[in-house]
Amino acid sequence: MPLSRLIIQQFRNIKACDIDLSAGFNFLIGPNGSGKTSVLEAIYLLGHGRSFKSSLTGRVIQNECDELFVHGRFFELGSI
Repeated sequence: MPLSRLIIQQFRNIKACDIDLSAGFNFLIGPNGSGKTSVLEAIYLLGHGRSFKSSLTGRVIQNECDELFVHGRFFELGSI
């Protein structure tokens, strides 16, 4: 089930972002330290309920913040 939209707040080095995704391929391009891996980690967190880099949830929340927010919306592909 492909993601159509991803909203991330206070997650690692991402203060806030809202990404619209296509049903096909999506590319993350940017310099080192810009948050590409953090976006992938947020998607993983959305599906698995935990980080692939740290077993402690507190390590992925931005400093001086009490919570993080990751929201995903999925494309509707039809019904059975």
